[in-house]
Amino acid sequence: MQPTSNRPKVGEWTTILILAAAVAVTTLYAVILLIDNGVSDDIKALIVVLIGVVSAAILQHTLTKRRELAAGQLAQKRAAYEQMIETALDIFFRSPEETSTHQREALFRSKVNAAIWADRDLLMWWSRLNEIDAASLRNEEALPLLEELLGLIRRELGKKDSTLQNRELASMFATSDRQGRPNLDERG
Repeated sequence: MQPTSNRPKVGEWTTILILAAAVAVTTLYAVILLIDNGVSDDIKALIVVLIGVVSAAILQHTLTKRRELAAGQLAQKRAAYEQMIETALDIFFRSPEETSTHQREALFRSKVNAAIWADRDLLMWWSRLNEIDAASLRNEEALPLLEELLGLIRRELGKKDSTLQNRELASMFATSDRQGRPNLDERG
């Protein structure tokens, strides 16, 4: 997944500059006319309305662009977090003998995604994971770590989990043995 640039492109900058120049000229002209006593009250009112309409259009455009950007970032963040969860499940619930190059690459991608998208708490979680041999953990040891990861990601994505019971999320993935987990590499 390649992060997209949030900076406006050349065409967008041109549009922004033209709009800003138009607003500046219109505002200056309007101020001059409003100060001038020779202009009728109807014209002054029309100028004020025009300034309001132009300002509202610019504000609406700006807010729409921000919403689009936020929605795009949320989609990227969601995909990155899904990949992080799959990697963590892969690490925790596959036997150590099943560790592969693919798993190491997925772990690296998860850390890259964390570096880009994660808040401080989630970054600290990945740092702690470096300090332990996660692949050799028993389910009882892995579940609290997995629960913490799921909670951090859900909180980051805006979920309120105050009604969830202890380890309710992680228990969905618990198996009686390490072979009970589906192979993520074989999914379609």
